[in-house]
Order: sequence, then structure tokens, then C-alpha cells
Amino acid sequence: SLNEALFSSVVRVVFLTRIVRHWLPEMPAEGIQAATRQVKAAVLTACLASFCFGYNTGIIAGAILYLEKDPLFAPLSSFCQGLIVSCALGGASLGAGMLSLADRWGRRFSLILTAWGFVLGPALTAVAPNLAVLVAGRFLAGVSVGVSSGLVNLYIAEISPAQVRGELSGWAPFIGTFGILVSYVASLLIGSSWRLQLGIAVAPAILMLLLAKNIRESPRWLVSKNTINNLPEEALFALQGLYPEIPRQELEDELAQIAEATPPISAQGVKSLVTRHSAATVRGVLINVLQQISGINVVIYFGPTILASAGFTTTDAMVATIAVSITQLLATLLLVQLVDVVGRRPLALLGLLLMSGGLGVLMFAFGVQGSALDPRGLTTSILSVMGMLLFRAAFSLSLGPLPFIMTSELFPQEVRASGVAFSWTANWCANFTVSQSFPMLLSVLSATFGASRSMVFIMGGFMVFCLVAFVLLWWMLPETKGLSLEDAGAATSPKSVYLQAAFSSPVTSPLGSPVSQPLLSRSDRLMSPKIASRSVPQGCAETATAHGRIRC
Repeated sequence: SLNEALFSSVVRVVFLTRIVRHWLPEMPAEGIQAATRQVKAAVLTACLASFCFGYNTGIIAGAILYLEKDPLFAPLSSFCQGLIVSCALGGASLGAGMLSLADRWGRRFSLILTAWGFVLGPALTAVAPNLAVLVAGRFLAGVSVGVSSGLVNLYIAEISPAQVRGELSGWAPFIGTFGILVSYVASLLIGSSWRLQLGIAVAPAILMLLLAKNIRESPRWLVSKNTINNLPEEALFALQGLYPEIPRQELEDELAQIAEATPPISAQGVKSLVTRHSAATVRGVLINVLQQISGINVVIYFGPTILASAGFTTTDAMVATIAVSITQLLATLLLVQLVDVVGRRPLALLGLLLMSGGLGVLMFAFGVQGSALDPRGLTTSILSVMGMLLFRAAFSLSLGPLPFIMTSELFPQEVRASGVAFSWTANWCANFTVSQSFPMLLSVLSATFGASRSMVFIMGGFMVFCLVAFVLLWWMLPETKGLSLEDAGAATSPKSVYLQAAFSSPVTSPLGSPVSQPLLSRSDRLMSPKIASRSVPQGCAETATAHGRIRC
């Protein structure tokens, strides 16, 4: 039966996850010890914003099935359906653009302000008397969604050790995916009370506010607001709060090294991104836009609608969507285990190929709907679920975590918040466009070609985008595994010397800045001005930078 097939698929993913985790080499002891209990507490508390992000974006998929039956709102046109979904995305686009304010207000205050947005927005939607108020509440929640999409990983990247930065950064998309799963379960259990579905989103936001003491200010941000000769006492206090077992002198040395590699935050903002950091900007925008045009959020927001088109009832569509989300959650967990071992690039490229395969399965499922190959609709039902399983699991190994983990890594400290803001604004603008256009595009194509054929065309378009994304990322995406945050921001291409260093085992201090020792690894030589001047690799030229870095 279909339920047995779903259960079997989930079991296979769990089994695969356990095999791969057993196969992986153990994380070096110094990496695990560096990620202290205080760091993990700060990361998990910040990730509550990611849970709110996931829940508020995913809950509309189930709520809209009941919302369109509410006498206050029915009948909902395709435009209104798209507006209810995409108004949050419009708010997210605005919120992502506001992320650069984190350079002025600090990471901690910005995270707390974001949590308040997750309280007020859902509360407003829960009591909305009409469409205008509902859209306003969704828009307000969307602003916090946009801010949290980049801010959470920006904060995590700045407080995490280099050895486990990818793993800790992977918690944000993992918990965000869990938020999406919880939203589907809530829709199924709560049923027709769409107001309660939307309103209970305030609970995790309130919890985040109660645990806000765990969120210590980013030492890197505090240092960037000062100079190397005037290291702020609050930066040392923040670093001691995150790494209490490390002696004060080592922490002072750590801050001095970070300050030496960190120019003051650029006052030119977006202008500096275009004039001085164009390569990082292009890559940051690229991975964010490609994430959206792959079609993932159409599958998330309209997943039950797509399955209903395949012949599922409303309840069965929600059950199947939950099963698909569990698979995606497990795949994200697998990514967390792999990202600091295998690297970002291999997982991204493999995932894109599998995503294309999943979309191909969906195309075939709708292509045979109603034909002799589809007796009683069983073939379409099973293949549509299998296609969604493969697509969303593969997404969690590739374009899903990439913007979360890598966007902060691509930019140097002085423009990191501005670069993340610009990249995620592009992400949400693309998300808004795809989500707003899907219901209308489906309606127009269905009137001309029929519902099944129109789904084939739409999924085929997304598959083409995935293949284009594979080519672009193969060509342009750097590998940042194992690099300190300062070195990762200097990586310019897959052939960069910095990227070769990613496959070595650099000697680093707790936050990942290089430590001067007699036996230096390749990546440490790149960060040491004295040694770098004597060790220019063949085919490369030493750039006249303040840090003596080398570029090919």
C-alpha cells in the first residue's frame, strides 16, 4: 500500500544515515572540545529563530487548504492564494535587506528583535478578521523570516571554531526543516482551525526570548567596531563567556589575531560589495537565487496541492507531505554529519543531480496520469510521493544548506553583514517571484493543456534550472571546508590557493584564526605574512595586502 511504501522509504533513509555516520571518521578531539557547551547553547538558542522561520513558511501549506473554506475568505482566487503565501516572502525580502543593520545594532540585539517579530506577526494572523489583516500579519512575520534567514548563520559562523563551523551552521537548516515538519503535523492534528495553526507559531519565539541570555554578542563584531590597538573589554568578556575554560591570555591573543585580519566595517555598504568584493557578491547571489529557481518552495508551500492534483484527499496529502518532510529532515541530519568531512562542493553537486532525478520522476508521474500506465491513479500517487521524497532529500544535501552555511563564509568581516543581506534579499525576491507565479502559471497552463500536462511543463522547467545550477556551481563555487572564517572570505575560485588549504589540517585557535607554530600547515602559511612572503606557490603572485595573502 501507499502507507507501507512511505514507511519503507523513511526506514531506508534512516538506515542509510546510520551507515554513513558509522563510515565517517571521528571528528578531531580538539574540534569537539572547542565547541563548548556555551557555544552550543548560543547556537541552539539562535536556531529557535530558524525553527520559527521554518514553521511560519511551512504552515501556510496546510492552513490554506482550510482557509479557502472559511466563509470570511472564500472563495479565494488563484491571485489571493498566491498573495497569502507570497506576502510573507515580500516581507522576507524586506527583512533580508535590513540585515545590514546588524552591523549597527549588533548580532545579539538583532536576534532578539527578530524574535519579537515572530511573536507579533503570527499573533496578528490568528485574530485576522479579513484578508488585509491576514496579509499584514504574514508580512510582519515574513520580515523576521528574512532577517533570520541570514542572521542566524552569520552569528553562528562568527562564534564557531573552524573545525566544526560547517556542522554547527548545519543546525540552522536542520532545525528550520524540523520547523517545517512540525507545521505539517500541526496542520494535520489541528485540522480546520487555521487560526490556531498560524497562532501557535508564537510559542518558539517566546521560548527564544526567555533563553536570550544564552546569546552572547559576537566577539568578531565587537572587534570589527574597534581597532587592534583598542580591543574592547566587552569583546574579551563575550569570548570568555563562549570559551570559559581557555586562559585569558590565549583569548587576548585570539582577539589580537582576529583584529589584525579584520579591517573596520565598511561604511560604503552595497557600493563596496560591487566595487571591491564583486566576486564574493556574485557567488553569494548565485547560490541564493539558484536555491529558489530549483522549485523547492513550490514543493514546500504547495506540496499538499500538488499531491491533491495527483489524486490524494486533503488528509492523505498532508500525511504524504509529512512523510516527505521526515525524509528531508533525515537528509539534513546526514548533511550536518558530512559537511565538514566531505566538503561543501561535492555534496552540492551530487545533490543537484539527484534533485534533477526527483523532478524527472514527478514529470513522469503526471505524464502518465489517466493513462493505461496509471490504473486507478496508483502509479501517479506513488511516483509523485517518491519524486518529492528524492527531490527534497537531495535538496537537503545541496541547495538547501548552501546559502545558510556558505553565504557568511564568502564575505570578509568588513562587509559580511552587508553581503549576507544583499545575497538573501536576492534569495527572497526570487522566492517571492516563484511562489507568486506558480498558482497563476498552473491555472493558465491547465486551461490550455490540462492539469496533468501543465505540471509536467512546470517540473520540467525546474529540472532545467537544476542542471544549469550544476554547471554554474561546478564552475564558480569555492570549497571552504576547514578554513578559518577570515581565510574563507578570501577564497575567490575553486582553483584558489586558499581552497587547496581546505583539504589540509590547519593548526587553529578556538575560533579558527591561525596560530603561529614552528610546524605550520599550508593554510597557516597563507595567513602568516612573514612566511607567506617566502612561500609563493608556482603560478601565483603575492598581492600587496596588509596580511601578506597569496592569490593565484
